[in-house]
Amino acid sequence: MGAVTLLTAVGLSAHCLLTAAQSVDVPDRFIRVRDAVQLDCVPASQRGHIGELVVAALPLGAREIQISRQALATLARRRVPGLGELAIGDSNTAIAFRSSHINVDPDAVCYALARPVRAGEAITLDALSQATCDGASRPSLIRYDSDSGVVRAQTDLEAGLYLGRLHVPPHRFADIGDQVVLTETVGVVRIDRAVEALQAAPFGGAIFVRDEDGEIFSAATTPTGSPGK
Repeated sequence: MGAVTLLTAVGLSAHCLLTAAQSVDVPDRFIRVRDAVQLDCVPASQRGHIGELVVAALPLGAREIQISRQALATLARRRVPGLGELAIGDSNTAIAFRSSHINVDPDAVCYALARPVRAGEAITLDALSQATCDGASRPSLIRYDSDSGVVRAQTDLEAGLYLGRLHVPPHRFADIGDQVVLTETVGVVRIDRAVEALQAAPFGGAIFVRDEDGEIFSAATTPTGSPGK
């Protein structure tokens, strides 16, 4: 289980606007808050940190991805719920995010499944074992989930199945439906309670969770190599 702490709301001086650009160049495969949102609305002391938060990523091997303005606003609000409603303009138009190079991770290696994986489950490093690369790919068996930034199984997959080159988070993280521990600190008192993750958090940051009473709210997460830290 991933540890969760309460999110501190962003103190805004004005309504935030989605970027007016039709295309945005990114230096690597990651699309950050600063690429999606005009951050004049955010206090200057917080712009650097908030601007660096990742909201999406280009698929490995791709130079460009197109995201509708509506979807981009949703991703930004999920990453930083304190942004609130964003002025997005024409929600039906898309913004092209382009990288200056093909995003092939030199550290990516080829993998086979070390254990069965359910349909829809995020594929994490603990589910994989390294395999000899044979140049094949299995696009019909897995898919890139751009909302979560993870690779998921398209169908139930058996142990031993070769998947080819993959780039997956090296740490465990909260995924949709996981029970995670929410930690609240009041003075010197620490209170832990179980909540259900409603979003994946491969990069950490804020996600929506639901408590045992059915209340839904946002909380911040930090992915780690050791669950519960």
